[in-house]
Amino acid sequence: MIRLNISFTFLFVLTVVNSFAQDYYNHDNSARFGKFLYNTKQYDIAAQEFERAVFLHPKDTLSYLFLFKSYCRTNQFESALSSYRRLYGTLDVEVMPKEFGAEYIDGLISNKRYKEGEDFLNRNRFFSDKPDYILGLQLIQKDWEGANLFVSRNTGILNKSLVNIVRESNMITYKKPILAASMSAIFPGSGKVYSKQWKDGVVSFLLTSLSGWLTYRAFKNYGSKNVYPWAMGAITAGYYSGNIYGSFQAAKKYNQRQEDELTTKARNILLPDY
Repeated sequence: MIRLNISFTFLFVLTVVNSFAQDYYNHDNSARFGKFLYNTKQYDIAAQEFERAVFLHPKDTLSYLFLFKSYCRTNQFESALSSYRRLYGTLDVEVMPKEFGAEYIDGLISNKRYKEGEDFLNRNRFFSDKPDYILGLQLIQKDWEGANLFVSRNTGILNKSLVNIVRESNMITYKKPILAASMSAIFPGSGKVYSKQWKDGVVSFLLTSLSGWLTYRAFKNYGSKNVYPWAMGAITAGYYSGNIYGSFQAAKKYNQRQEDELTTKARNILLPDY
């Protein structure tokens, strides 16, 4: 009798657990839990839940959309495109629905596939934020001339923050690499100071000056027939030429930093959630 009760109890527990498991893993619960994970930015796990949801309901467009977005947010862009093809059979950007299109263009920009982004903006029929993204792509690719022209032709319909970036680009003061190199050739370190690298400029001046003075002392004390003065001279020449080359590069890096700050701003405006 005791064995019989144990058997019935075991079967009852097994049935209850199985029913709960079946309920938990059904389509509606998987989709609901996936949305919770997505909204709490647990995109990796959300993708797993939406994979289960679309397996259980292959025509569930909303779960496919969240699956697509989850893969994009975890930098699995090819998996996102694969999920889109599973739903629609092909990747035709011309007729891509706007909900997918909004995530698609963000994914392209996040993966630096700018030409594909431009192609999408030119061909898609439904995406509504085209002007802002066209301008944003120009800014990210440092097409300052094109961005200015686009703003002049689309006044009043563009994101004001993006337009402000275009204005800031017109105010960039570029440093001239050749001038920086020439300045350091005359006065070591001055080209780096010109490029706003004050500490490097001072270090270049001290190293070049000190090695030059040591070379002078070596020749004075040992004469030109000794190896030591020539070795010191080679070191001095290395410091001097490095100071000139470094100043040239410092000016280029200064210009790049000014532009990179603007492209970062544009990217953050277009992709606030990435």
